[in-house]
Amino acid sequence: MLANPETYTLFLECHRLFYYDNGALVRKITTGSSASAGSRVGCSRGLKYPQVRVLSKGHSAHRIIYLLQQGWLPEQVDHINGDISDNRIENLRAATHAQNQQNRKLQSNNASGVKGVYFNKLQKQWVAQINHNKKRTHLGCFFNLEDAAAAVRQFREQHHGEFANHGVQT
Repeated sequence: MLANPETYTLFLECHRLFYYDNGALVRKITTGSSASAGSRVGCSRGLKYPQVRVLSKGHSAHRIIYLLQQGWLPEQVDHINGDISDNRIENLRAATHAQNQQNRKLQSNNASGVKGVYFNKLQKQWVAQINHNKKRTHLGCFFNLEDAAAAVRQFREQHHGEFANHGVQT
């Protein structure tokens, strides 16, 4: 369950301060003039993930929710649907760094519209490649985008399992 004393102390303090309510952390007690009991917790302040201050240290709200609901903290907590504002417990799962990367969305600067595929102007072909086990795996060059997309999709489904994210926007 709670592997080390630091995590156990964090768990106890979070349990004392907050309760979980459908994807949100809510204060159990009033801790200051702006932190009243019943108020939702978590502030982004320009950061990617909403943060919560516990024991004089900032923690991502989704990690605190996972800790309170599951009783332990994994290496990383992954948002299954890719929406980092959706902190419902059914949308959070334990993950390694590699698994979390496999579940990434399509990057906004992707020109092909397909995750893992780019157009090589010199060869005039679509190139399919994917990162796996800390190595870039070349899957082939294709004359049409659909074949390249099929190659990366098949590889992802075979090697990434439940963490396979094809970059399709939902």
